[in-house]
Amino acid sequence: MLFLREIYAEARRRNLFDPGLVNDELPSCRPWENLIYQTGGDVDAESLLNLFEPDASTCATPRNASPAPRPREQVGAETRMPPTKCGEQRPSAASKASASTDATDATDGAER
Repeated sequence: MLFLREIYAEARRRNLFDPGLVNDELPSCRPWENLIYQTGGDVDAESLLNLFEPDASTCATPRNASPAPRPREQVGAETRMPPTKCGEQRPSAASKASASTDATDATDGAER
């Protein structure tokens, strides 16, 4: 918390951040973070400690909650391409289609 205050104060000192010119598009659910943002770090430690709530149970996204894992994308074996050697080009889809048609024609003739 105090380190965040120092970061905002340094950003103001370097003219990288001005709370009067920037709109807080995603305000924090923690009051002490909002105070640091609104003052640009120009707030005393005692004021921040008075606002600090260690359990953060009022926060919509508590620190100890992890986001739900996203399912991995399933990729079929038919979409995977084997690795090529350096400088070798992969066959195009058109050449693959004609090669498979030629192979089918050859086997059709053999079955007759």
